[in-house]
Amino acid sequence: MESIAPFGARKGRSLPSLVRFSFVALSLAAAAPASAQSADDYPNRPVTIVVPYSPGGATDIVVRAAARELTAMYNQTFIVVNKAGAAGQIGAEFVSKSPPDGYTLLGYPENIYSINPFVFGEAANAVSQRLVPVTNLGGSPTAIAINTTGKMKDVKTFADLIAFTKSATVPVTYATSGVTTPYHLLAQEIARTAQIKLVHVPYKGTSDALTDLVGGRVDILFGAPAVMKPMSDAGKVRMLAVSSAERFPLLPELPSISDTLPNVQLKNIDNGIAAPLGTPPAIIEKLNKAANEILARPEIKSTFERNLLLPMPGSVAEYTKRVTETRTERERLIKAANIGQMALPQ
Repeated sequence: MESIAPFGARKGRSLPSLVRFSFVALSLAAAAPASAQSADDYPNRPVTIVVPYSPGGATDIVVRAAARELTAMYNQTFIVVNKAGAAGQIGAEFVSKSPPDGYTLLGYPENIYSINPFVFGEAANAVSQRLVPVTNLGGSPTAIAINTTGKMKDVKTFADLIAFTKSATVPVTYATSGVTTPYHLLAQEIARTAQIKLVHVPYKGTSDALTDLVGGRVDILFGAPAVMKPMSDAGKVRMLAVSSAERFPLLPELPSISDTLPNVQLKNIDNGIAAPLGTPPAIIEKLNKAANEILARPEIKSTFERNLLLPMPGSVAEYTKRVTETRTERERLIKAANIGQMALPQ
């Protein structure tokens, strides 16, 4: 199947150009004179931050930590509400259609802008176009872990894993938290680049996949390092590498997969905050500045690090650039994996 380009693409315009055009247009729209509202008295009533997933995930963790600090900073309640479902689209659509006044924000998992628009059709793309980046909060790379018993017992490094898979006479299976997740895209890229065959076993969540990895029902797991580390520390699984271009500071003992496959890497999976298109730039800048101040606090760093999340401070422009680059990277991987349009999960 062919991959799905963002809807609204004009004939003759390349996808990277379209992506750059899209986010530049959103940034300019957010800065329009019609939004020239003062942020001096913002916030003067409670602010709701919608997390489009169930509690306990990375986006939920970083948003709740930020909300606690923002509540204390402004003496106004920042309420976190979970609106899960449809790969995050239910919560994202709710925020995208909310008044652009800074009082309804989105906990911004990357799939809303980097994956869903390419695989879930026009409605998902339209939602992504009605949101603007406010601030990054924290992120982490994808980790690769294996079962330590059975046929994988002698695999000690990522290079060993590639060599083992090339010579395997039985299928080698890998688990992820679902089709089209960054974890799935990374596994496909590794298989294609290393010219190995891997059989995908998708799960509804990384925790369930980890249980089956420990039990030997799957051979490899691609997922969030925070989920794997307790079992790795207990010797039940072996973490081999991370997807970032360089070693992850919170897991410095793990090499990058690019040490073995130089052309393969995956940008960290970011979790930030977005606002409805048209939100006054002064409010966006005020929130961004506050978030950067919060991310420098030792207690926030400690909370993030316990969950193997790296604080990601930066300006609105820097975050918007990163969103664009991540979207371009994920689109390329979706196209290379030959993933076409599919129905939204329930």
